[in-house]
Amino acid sequence: MKMNFFDFREKHIIIDIGTRYTKALSLEGKDSEKSFDIDYSIEDSSFEFNFLPLQECKITDEENFLEVLRLAYSKLKTMEKNVFVTIPDHAVIIRLITIKEEEFSKAKNDDDVRNLVLKKLKPTLPISIDRWFFDLQEVENSGNSKLFLVEAILRNNLFEIEKNIRRLGLNPIGVDINSFNTVNVFSNYLSSENKRDKNISIVCMNHKSTTIMVFRNGNLRTAQTRLIGGYDFARKLSEEKNISFKDGEDILRNETVFLPELSEEQDNIKNYSILKPVFSELVTSLFNMFEYYSETFKESEIHEIIITGGFSNLKNIHSHLSSRLNIKVNRGSDIISIKQKKGSVISSEKINMLLPALGSAIREES
Repeated sequence: MKMNFFDFREKHIIIDIGTRYTKALSLEGKDSEKSFDIDYSIEDSSFEFNFLPLQECKITDEENFLEVLRLAYSKLKTMEKNVFVTIPDHAVIIRLITIKEEEFSKAKNDDDVRNLVLKKLKPTLPISIDRWFFDLQEVENSGNSKLFLVEAILRNNLFEIEKNIRRLGLNPIGVDINSFNTVNVFSNYLSSENKRDKNISIVCMNHKSTTIMVFRNGNLRTAQTRLIGGYDFARKLSEEKNISFKDGEDILRNETVFLPELSEEQDNIKNYSILKPVFSELVTSLFNMFEYYSETFKESEIHEIIITGGFSNLKNIHSHLSSRLNIKVNRGSDIISIKQKKGSVISSEKINMLLPALGSAIREES
């Protein structure tokens, strides 16, 4: 994916702003299509970043925000000032717009195509269209119509991010959501011969949102972000057990929620019993998206799911998603390996967290 709100021109440092962790990364080398050498930093996002797609927002805790980004960047020990920035998926709007052939045939150039797409997008936006930045990409051409993926962010929200990055003395040369950059890491995997004519979903499971994308022959066909993530699981535990949010996160990290395989004993796990309604909501979101895809594109099934993001590290969640959906589920770290530039192997948990930043670093090649 090469969608972004600024021009992309050169090699750079990546800063991935997350609502739970903020990551900085530089790509140092590449052993193969599935193995990379990097330098990186992962820091707690001890700031509020509650950007909403339909609301002009401000970073309310600017000094803390800047300190976290400064710390992450400084650990790379680089003098490079050009940075590419990724932000949480739920900060933008994603829309799929269909243009019929008779409409498209009247377009004489790219500007005409863009205007056609934005004309159809306009009625879906409650805020004046001139207050947005847009990027669009054609994702399907059936002959009778063309399907475009549109990514939109309020101008003021984009400027707010850019302004604060510049306060660090850095130059933001690109901004995008993290899921679309995660895809770049799997580009060759999705388009490989043994995946030909397969419908493969990449599901980016993050702290406050989950983005579900479906690909066929390496081409994105549909995408949707749902507001459910690791935050909802930790909050549910904290509410039901009357404990702090941090203690809820510690339970997810250290205690049993999912058994290695789905069995009758699963319902006897207390943590699972508490989280069952939230997990069911996640499963329903995936199921509904796949049903929509099957009906829209006349496809019979989803053949494989790849889950990424910090929330995908919840132990055994991949096997339970597979059992509930009856679809093979891999974690991103099952496919991609990353090493530090000094040669030490990076854990699977950190790989799943770093994939958006790595995808941003290799987007020129994707």
